[in-house]
Amino acid sequence: MPRIIKSYNFWHAQRLQPIPENVDELVGGLTVKQQSDFRLAIEIVRLLHRDDGSRRTIHGVNQVAQKRFPGRGIWIGLTESIVYCWRMTGWISLMGAVLKPKVELLKGQFCYEHPHHVLQSLAVVAVEKFVDGEEVIQITAPSAEFYTSENPDNRFRVAAETDQGKYKFGVMFARVPEWGELQRYCCWHTRLVE
Repeated sequence: MPRIIKSYNFWHAQRLQPIPENVDELVGGLTVKQQSDFRLAIEIVRLLHRDDGSRRTIHGVNQVAQKRFPGRGIWIGLTESIVYCWRMTGWISLMGAVLKPKVELLKGQFCYEHPHHVLQSLAVVAVEKFVDGEEVIQITAPSAEFYTSENPDNRFRVAAETDQGKYKFGVMFARVPEWGELQRYCCWHTRLVE
């Protein structure tokens, strides 16, 4: 049987890139300010997991980071941008974000511009069944279309290539999913190793 991951539970189930052991090697050519920002971002990423190994929500990470690093200007927008970078391609996209100027969203509150996928190719193919042990994302949508569909669990295999990498995963959905419904699943978890 395939391993079904409900879309509303994807955050807690998805794999993230491990944190590099020696961050000092990564920050070599950065300015002092960039090094400080990158180290803070890595410390915020470390807060994703509690001591027992369970994953915090982004709001939970933000609350702990604000208490642990007072005076560093941490707010939900900054935390979200750091976590989004990390889930995309790990330290590589986080480093890219730190190298760019921060974006001021609210007066005095800054965050990083996180990467966005630029779709290069997309293939969505209907399949009869999934392989035993394969991870499949069941997309649940709060729409009348989903609940009135004759078969809300149609099976599709997705292959996408973006400027961030190549991704492959299975989905279950009421109809052929569109790119807007799939791009959030193009992350470290579903990335193909090249």
